[in-house]
Amino acid sequence: MTFIHNFALTTLSALLLFSQAPAFAAKPALAKPAQAAAGQKLHRLDFRLEGASCASCLLKIRSTLRAAKGVSRCELALRKPYGGVVIYNAGQIDIKKITELAVKADPRSTVLVKGVLDEPIAKEPLMLIPKHNSLLQN
Repeated sequence: MTFIHNFALTTLSALLLFSQAPAFAAKPALAKPAQAAAGQKLHRLDFRLEGASCASCLLKIRSTLRAAKGVSRCELALRKPYGGVVIYNAGQIDIKKITELAVKADPRSTVLVKGVLDEPIAKEPLMLIPKHNSLLQN
C-alpha cells in the first residue's frame, strides 16, 4: 500500500474509534442532535469552500456554523477541496442563512460556497464525511 492509502485507512479508523466514545465522555453539545432528530425536518447540506487558505479560517467557519440555531452538526475537511457538511433543521434555518454564515465567518478571507447539495434525511448519520473531499478525488 502507498503512504496515501495508509494515511486514509488510519484516518478513517481513528474517526470510527472516536465516534464510539463512551457515554461518560459526551459533551453537552452532543445532546443537541437527539433533540433535532425528534421528528423535525432534518436536512444534509454538502458544499465546497473556495477561497479558504488556512486551517484557522476553516475552523472559524466550522465554529460559526456549529453555533447557529438550527444546525445540529457540522464538519469541514481541512484538505483541498475543503468540503463541508451540515446537518440542520429546515424549520429553524435555511440554506441561504447557512451559506451567508460560512462566507462572513472570517472577515479577513474571501470565501465562496460552491457545489451545494441539499437533501432531506430521516435521521442523523453516525459519522459525517463531506461529499466534497480529497479521498473521493481521482
